[in-house]
Amino acid sequence: MATAGYCSSCGGVLADGSAYCSRCGAPQTAQTAAECPSCGSPIPAGGRFCIACGRPAPEPAPGQRPSDAPGPTYAAPILPGLSRPAATESERPPHIPNYLVWAILSTICCCLFTGIVSIVYAAQVNGKVAQGDFETAQQYSNNARTWAWVSFGLGIAGWIIYGFTAAAGPL
Repeated sequence: MATAGYCSSCGGVLADGSAYCSRCGAPQTAQTAAECPSCGSPIPAGGRFCIACGRPAPEPAPGQRPSDAPGPTYAAPILPGLSRPAATESERPPHIPNYLVWAILSTICCCLFTGIVSIVYAAQVNGKVAQGDFETAQQYSNNARTWAWVSFGLGIAGWIIYGFTAAAGPL
């Protein structure tokens, strides 16, 4: 795909003859090709070197480079070994435990049915925190803890009943 320059709105690459930017939809004005200062050959808009002699193209006017175009700004990624500035107390979300480990253990060791309910609630806590819905996250956390304890209690009761029936022997 041959390029005709950059969008003046978002900095996206424009195709030859495009009247609108394919990235943001902004209407485009015609851009003229630059001329090589050494040999006089035309350099396509956005070109960095002359295709006839290989010399660098003249620097584009301000506003014609993609770096000059206004566009969305994104947070820089955090690379391994680098740390981001410490968040203030108001920026940190509250720590809401999800009790997932306890939910899984109570499901495996105690009572399957109520343990599954606990797992379902525990699995939803972190998603609600990520969405900023702290009240619902706290509610799900409390439900996960409650159902894990119910599962644990039913499991203990089941083992006690099993112990009494085993000790009583066959009827």
